[in-house]
Amino acid sequence: MSDSSDKLVPSPSALRRITALAPMATLLARARYRRSILIYRQAHLVAASEAIEGSGRLSIGKRWEGQVAKPTELVVRPGGRLRVDGNFVLHRGGSIRIGPRGCLTLGSGYIADDFHIECHNTVSIGDDVAIARCVSIMDTDHHELTGARSREGAVLIGDHVWIGANVTIVKGVTISEGAVVAAGSVVTRDVAVGALVAGVPARFVRNVAWRM
Repeated sequence: MSDSSDKLVPSPSALRRITALAPMATLLARARYRRSILIYRQAHLVAASEAIEGSGRLSIGKRWEGQVAKPTELVVRPGGRLRVDGNFVLHRGGSIRIGPRGCLTLGSGYIADDFHIECHNTVSIGDDVAIARCVSIMDTDHHELTGARSREGAVLIGDHVWIGANVTIVKGVTISEGAVVAAGSVVTRDVAVGALVAGVPARFVRNVAWRM
């Protein structure tokens, strides 16, 4: 025989996480996309049902206890694709726009507050990636420029990469496994495996190893 004390009661921290979500938006997203998706308050996901692929889990607009919710948007235009392969967290105040020919792939890790991603070609983020706040990633210039090879170029971010706050990553750049990009840098060229780069434009400083 059991009494009410035997029932499982969610912990206060679990309750706070649940109440931070937008329950109806999360429920509708999971039903429509048949994926593990968590949508927090003031976060929005706009995409066709076939536009989202992969077996991973995606959190959109996450905020920590005590933080105020901020508008966060993820928009996939018709013809664009989003693939989620691991557990990836998009924090509050960010925006992602995937164009009609764009493909954004997310492995595992997180992007902190106030980020911006423009994907009109290819943007790929690997596993175990830490991206700090106010980072901008763009695989397009949006306009033609005399002397430029093209207006678009794939951005590839490898596994176990750490990108500091206020970094800008432009089209056609590969950031290799284990690399670190210092805060405030503008990445205009490829970054080698395990390299620390810094500056505007970002240049090699030394080889490093880092951990979460």
